[in-house]
Amino acid sequence: MIVGYIRKYLQFDTDGISPKEVATLKQTYELLNYKYKTQFLDYKETRNLNFIYLAMQANLTGMLMVQKQFRRCFLIFTKSQSRASKMNWNDRQGSDSSYQVRAYAILRKDYGKVFIRRKSLIDKIINIFVVASINFKMDKAFTNKFYVVAEGKGCADDAIDQHFRDLVKKFSQKDFYINIINRTLMIEYSNGLDAQKTAMMAELACAMSTL
Repeated sequence: MIVGYIRKYLQFDTDGISPKEVATLKQTYELLNYKYKTQFLDYKETRNLNFIYLAMQANLTGMLMVQKQFRRCFLIFTKSQSRASKMNWNDRQGSDSSYQVRAYAILRKDYGKVFIRRKSLIDKIINIFVVASINFKMDKAFTNKFYVVAEGKGCADDAIDQHFRDLVKKFSQKDFYINIINRTLMIEYSNGLDAQKTAMMAELACAMSTL
């Protein structure tokens, strides 16, 4: 019944997905639909979005456009082979795949190339000897918490302003990875599909789309 519900309302590919993972997908959709206006997209509606091509090369299973007032982002769901499947390739019970989700948004200005994630203990130790991450002198709280690299430090200092940093501090979670290439933003959560994390990714991507 759950698989039928998902296929009816989201048209997602659920082949090879465990009932538990499909239930998580259903929960994720219901939360997104409660918080935002959501629309399922087909390929014809995304021809002018260059990042869709990359997603299509990675087992694309479904796309949602998420809108909140005048803000919007895109959630791209892909299917990946689970760790259990890789370890038990000859065991049919271990053949389930899992969902990965990424949030994309089109930004108003060109940021060049920027990568942001939470700092690890190793990052902080390395930074004692080699300054690898950008230091935002006027925002120590951000500098201490986030690892930031960019193509051109001067450009990053101008583009990653206080409003930008405040949004990242407010919404970015552990295991969130933020990539920006020019005007395309991608946010990825590395631990698979999670309803609350997906909603926060959408919130951050929608908010950053107005910067």
